[in-house]
Formats: sequence, structure tokens, C-alpha cells
Amino acid sequence: MESGEKRYFIRSCLHVLPFYFLDTLMTIKSDSQSPQRERIVEAATFFLKNFFDDPARVKGTPTFYTFQGIAFALACAPMILKLKDLMSMAFCHKDPRVDGDAQSQNLNKNFIEYFDTVVAGVNRNKPVLPPGYALAANNPFEVFQDNHPLSQWAQGFREGFEMTRQYWPRNGEADYDDRIISCYNVLGFFSDPEFADRVFAQIEPDAKRRRPENLRIYAEAIYREFGASMISFTEIARHIYEIRLRSGGFDVLGSSSAAAGNAEDDFKPPVYRLVKNPNQKTPIAEFIYKPDPLAEAEFSKISSLIENNEPPVETLQQMIEDFPDFFDPYFYFYEYLINNDYIIESFVILEDAYDRICLMISDSRGNFPLRLEWAAPENRTLIRLLDNWAEVLWEVGEVPGTLEIYRKLLRSDPADHIGARYKILAIRLNLGFDYENELLKNGEFVNNPDIAAWFARRKGEFPEEWEGLDV
Repeated sequence: MESGEKRYFIRSCLHVLPFYFLDTLMTIKSDSQSPQRERIVEAATFFLKNFFDDPARVKGTPTFYTFQGIAFALACAPMILKLKDLMSMAFCHKDPRVDGDAQSQNLNKNFIEYFDTVVAGVNRNKPVLPPGYALAANNPFEVFQDNHPLSQWAQGFREGFEMTRQYWPRNGEADYDDRIISCYNVLGFFSDPEFADRVFAQIEPDAKRRRPENLRIYAEAIYREFGASMISFTEIARHIYEIRLRSGGFDVLGSSSAAAGNAEDDFKPPVYRLVKNPNQKTPIAEFIYKPDPLAEAEFSKISSLIENNEPPVETLQQMIEDFPDFFDPYFYFYEYLINNDYIIESFVILEDAYDRICLMISDSRGNFPLRLEWAAPENRTLIRLLDNWAEVLWEVGEVPGTLEIYRKLLRSDPADHIGARYKILAIRLNLGFDYENELLKNGEFVNNPDIAAWFARRKGEFPEEWEGLDV
């Protein structure tokens, strides 16, 4: 993926919802469309169905169909959830089997696999009702029986929404109130007859006299709109999430026994930090990365898979754990995460790589080496990772941090293979991270986009940025 494509991809991914954040980075098995992934999800679904439908389950805890409705509502909520709180809500805070034993560990694993699939469906605007939810054409009222799958799903959806209601906009925020209510009425319609009556009464003021025939017709119409309402609900959630991401204002929902959570554990959008090496008193004159030979040997065993675009994800994770200062696995694992919509997890990996690189190359004041050159092949993965982290910071509004990283990279390597000069100029001109598209739209590129010509034309507006550099 080229740099410009990656910027656009990351931007588009921030429109989707990384709705939950695991306390430790989850083990990702493979592409969600692969046969292996399908088998994993099938096994997780089978496990959870048996768990929820166990005759010995605690009274008042969800059924499997209720759980599916709750999972959809939680996956759509425009908020950040920690795993322990997510599970607590999904099990309605009532099931003692969720805590502490070997079965609980197995439950965690299967819950993650299943919920990840729900999130993926939401992210891709393809939420689906599993088989078994069909509405009987001859008698839509039978759905209101407690044992009907669609009724149980609707009950679960309403429960999940109520758990997160405070995190949805109210009082006209972003003009979403009416659309949210409309979706809620459709998706919760079959939860119980009283709720259906209330919804129906809003449409038909003379509902009591005309019921049941008009309600029957309306129930059939509601069912036909169900899939569209699920999609609309996910779209609204993505827009709200984007607004909160841009503003940096995330609410983190804690469990019923805790407040908003511990600030150290809660996910926050990426922020710039100056990382220093207290043992290096002056800037390094020239840095050339020297990887661990053992790590190189291990990586060479999987290089052909990576070249064929088949990264062995578990091996990359293990290498990061075994060789934390060997950076090729970080880069390729990050690429995998981005390309498969694991946005929050990609931030975690990239930030870890940034911290470790800066501890390696910086001095006690955070200065980069006088020379950190792309011309040295050993340095290229480090420079790519620093570039990627700067772009992520730019995208989430940490513009001063982005500018600081690109200034350091340009000073360390004026040959500038990554185009740091263009990005510095774009930031100074108050352009966004997709600045090339902005330049196309505002006419800066007349015929053929020529970024070098644009730079030559505009760089004189900020001479202090290039002082001492031959750019």
C-alpha cells in the first residue's frame, strides 16, 4: 500500500468504530473472510449458544438470542469499552459463570471471537440477523412470544441500548435524535406488545380502535425495514464516533461497580510524547540500525510469506514479544492490522514501536541523530514506522507532534525520501493529512499533480523551516 493510499485508508477507518479495547492486545488469527476464520467463528458461536442455552443458567440472564441483540447494541455504541466491562454488560452483570474459573477463560476467548465478528459486520455496514429470525407471514403477532428469536433479539437490543444510552447524543446534538429514536423503535418493536403499542400509537393515534389489523400491517412493514434500520443505526454511530474522535472527547463506560475506569487502563486517542534517552547526553552523530542477528534469522524464515502478502500473524506477534527492539515485525503487523480494520490495536503497536525507536536514537533532550539516513537500508523500517506514527498523530489532530517528528526527520536526512518537507509545508498552510487531495480540489494542481513544483512555489512563505537545508 502506497503512502497516499494508506493515509486515505486510515482516514476512512476512523469513520468506523473500534468500539472496544482489550486490556492486552488480542490474538488475531487470520483474515475475517478466510475459511480458518469462519471455522473459528462457528466454534465460538457454538460454544456461546451452549453456554447461554444451558438449562442450569441463572434465571434472568440472557438467552443466546438476547445476547446477540445486546452484542449488536454494544458494538454500535459510540464509546470505548474495556473487555471486562463489555463482558459484564453483555451478560447483564448477573451470571456468576463469567468470573474466575477455567471455563471463564474459555468464555473470554470465544466471546472475543464472536464479538469481533459483530463489530466487523457493523464496521462494514453489513450487520445481519442470524438464521432463525424469520417473521411468520400469516401471524406476525407470534413474534411477541417470549420464546421467539426475534422477540428475544429485540429485548436484548433494548437492554444493550439502555446500558449505553448516556453516550448517545441528546437534545439535538448533531441532529441525530429523531433518527436514533426511529431506528430504536424499529429494532426494539418486537421486544414486547406494550412497546409495540406505544410505537404504533405514534403512527396511528386511533390505534386502539384499529388494532389489530393495522398493527398487523405495521408489524410486517417494520420487519421489512429491519435490515435497513440496522444499517442506518451503524451509520449514525460512526458519524457520532468520528465527531468524538476529532474532538478527543471519549467517554469510557465502566462496569456497574466502578466509575468511568482507571485512566491508565482506558483507551485514549493517540497523543504526541517527547521520548528521551537519559543515557545519551548529546545527539548521536550518525545512526545506523544494527538488528539482532538471531532476530534476523527468525524473520528470514517468514519473509517469503510476507512477500506473498500472507503475513503469519501469530509469528509476528511472538517475534515482537521475543525481540522487542527488532522492528520489521512491528511494521508488517501494523500493516496487517490496518488492512483488516483493527484500528485501535494498530495504534498500540505503532506507539510501542515509536517509543522503542526513540529510546534507541534520541538523546537526553529528545533530539534525533544528526544523520538518520534512508540511504542506509538498515534504517528504512525505523523511518517508515516514524512516518506512520506522525501521520496517525496528524489525522487525530495532534498536529504539533506531527510537525515536530517531520522536522526532526528532515533535519536528519535532507535527501528526504519520505517527503517530510511536503508534509511540513502542508501543516504550515493549515492543510489536512490528505493535503494532496485538498490541493487538487482548490486548484493548486492545475493539470498534472506535481508536488515538487507546488513545494518550490510555496516554500518561501516559511523560510525558517528550511534554514540551513538545501531544499
